[in-house]
Amino acid sequence: MQTPVACFMTLETEEGKCRADLYNETVLMEDYAHYRTFLGSEIDVGGASEPTDIIWENRHFTPAKRFVRTMIVSFIVFLLLCVSFFLIFTAQKTSLAMKQKYPKQNCNELNEEYKGRRNAWMRDSINEFLINNAIEEKGEVALYTGPMQCFCVMEKKLKHKKAEVYELKNDDGKVVVAEPICLKYRNDQFFSKMLALSITVIIIVINTILKLCVIKLVSWIGEDTVSQQKGSVVKGAFLGQFFNTGFIILIVNANLQQFKPKKFWKVFNGPFSDYMPQWYMDVGLKIITTYLVQGLMPYINVVKESIIGKLKQKAD
Repeated sequence: MQTPVACFMTLETEEGKCRADLYNETVLMEDYAHYRTFLGSEIDVGGASEPTDIIWENRHFTPAKRFVRTMIVSFIVFLLLCVSFFLIFTAQKTSLAMKQKYPKQNCNELNEEYKGRRNAWMRDSINEFLINNAIEEKGEVALYTGPMQCFCVMEKKLKHKKAEVYELKNDDGKVVVAEPICLKYRNDQFFSKMLALSITVIIIVINTILKLCVIKLVSWIGEDTVSQQKGSVVKGAFLGQFFNTGFIILIVNANLQQFKPKKFWKVFNGPFSDYMPQWYMDVGLKIITTYLVQGLMPYINVVKESIIGKLKQKAD
């Protein structure tokens, strides 16, 4: 023998529906207290969802069980957000480090300074390369603020190969250093640009994976209506995408070293301590690009599904 715990009623009249709506308040009155329980359990009357909205196979889950599962899912989503934070933060910090390694320079001034003195320009560039190489070997941050950047830019304009080896000779004419200094510069510049462009792709891929994980995890919670399930999916997906798209890019580029405790905030040593015109050109543009691509993704998925469907039809 089973004890019923829930039932669905269809009321034939409006009066019956109105009485059902007022049942929970009515049974609190002393005169109607004996209608409050059935088979020793309190009765709770509430409006039912549309039959098509009910997930019947989840009706056996109790609120306590759903709460426990919700806590487990929340913890898993938190771990996924931590992983996504680490990946996006690392990629963004690497991109910033490469960009700060080669700050912008006014090459017109250096072109004038070294005009007709290519050997001196090459010598000074090799020396800068050697000094920064030694700094990097010590694990410190290299900074190319000397003539090397502009020298390599000029060499590129003159159609020199990027792997060309440049020699530094002593007073006796003996070669003491031979290094392809522009190869490292050109490779670093290429890697920096590709990494900066790939940030948007990385965020979109992570958001897509996170959304799929949220859908699977929410379905495991056992919500008993489709509307509740979709609401939970939307909340989880929005939280993840807002965190990855809006928050991480913002905080990675922020300089928060002035706040205490300084040992914690020293990790966030981005180039911007406030909003300024350059912030909108660097960070703002990246955020807009990411949101633009994210906004187009639903339409891309529709087109993709259509193309895949037609290809499958042709294959059959």
